[in-house]
Amino acid sequence: MYYINTDDLPNHEFAHGIIGESLERGIRISRNIYELRSEIVNKLKISLQNLRDNNIENPNSNTQIKDRFNKIIKAEHIEYTMDYSNKQTFNKSTLEDLRDLGYDLASNMIEYRKYKKMIEAMDTLIDNMDNDNLIHPELSIGKTNRMNYLNPALMNIPKEILWEVIESYNCDNVLYSVDIKQQEPWILINALEINNLKNLLNTDSDFYEALYEYLFDGETPNSWQRKEIKTIWNAMAYGASYETIKKMCKHMDGEFVYKYFMGIPEYKKYKGRAFGLAKKKVQKIKTFFGTELYAAEWNQGSLARVLMDLPIQGTGSDILALLIGRFIDSTYQEGLDELLSIYFTRHDELIIEASREIDGEVVTQYLKDNFEHTINDWEPFNVKISEISNNSIIEVSTLDME
Repeated sequence: MYYINTDDLPNHEFAHGIIGESLERGIRISRNIYELRSEIVNKLKISLQNLRDNNIENPNSNTQIKDRFNKIIKAEHIEYTMDYSNKQTFNKSTLEDLRDLGYDLASNMIEYRKYKKMIEAMDTLIDNMDNDNLIHPELSIGKTNRMNYLNPALMNIPKEILWEVIESYNCDNVLYSVDIKQQEPWILINALEINNLKNLLNTDSDFYEALYEYLFDGETPNSWQRKEIKTIWNAMAYGASYETIKKMCKHMDGEFVYKYFMGIPEYKKYKGRAFGLAKKKVQKIKTFFGTELYAAEWNQGSLARVLMDLPIQGTGSDILALLIGRFIDSTYQEGLDELLSIYFTRHDELIIEASREIDGEVVTQYLKDNFEHTINDWEPFNVKISEISNNSIIEVSTLDME
């Protein structure tokens, strides 16, 4: 367990330099990508024909999709197609609802969009590969110090595709994913000291399922409710209004959820401070480690929401920078810097390249010791460690493209 204090100073310049050097060297793409692409193209063709058999000639036409669905949807299910602005939409969430209600056409549309997105993602990688099958993304730093990538935009590549086609730079090595679990709720709850929600932060349950059960007297959420409570949490973290939350809630009592959050004194104070600063047109705000961030928003409502979000996102970036520094120091001091290295990061996830000279269980324990962490007296942050393997073509039907 790595112990961090909010007095520690994150070295973002150092962290950005480590990742920049890795990108300059390159990230290797497996030649499996061509075989996988061919397989997905065939599946896309079958999916397209299924849609045409269902009288949707062009599945990229919103007009055709709406016309066809509105002919087959039962009156009592129309509400599932309306977004919180009361506009009809057939996005992924709507289609999943309709699929679960028994509409096969929704399943066909989900399949078609999934395969299309997969092909676009692989084409992006292929178009940016050099003659050595390496990509060299450009590092882009966001306003919260979060690391993003351009040419190709790795953050936009579905993880299940990326994990299937990337390889270690040295083909004899192994890649590991170190994923910080549900970091943003952890930061908000711990930093604001919302003690009645701290019990939900544990390794044995999904945070959003636990939150739903806590709010609704132990009732286990179905897939719709779990998805919705996650959306509501994120919206409240941005300071969403009562009307917005109420409209977003199709599978739970929005008024109850909103009033619960506004009844949390620590959250209400945090939201009030952000909206007060926005009213004064304040643009600068600090993370919980003291890193100064600049909002660059001039609409008062948007500024307030950004001022609520920046400390959370920025604190996540601070933590990542501290973890990168910790890992580099640890491997150097223990003489492992030639055997373990950081390949790149993705959101709240680090990708580590490890030599096969080290036993897999030893690597996993070493990563756990270095990356599981606690800050001050906060509840510990946990990580999920898994080996990234692309030795065989994946079963595409199991992919979650969210």
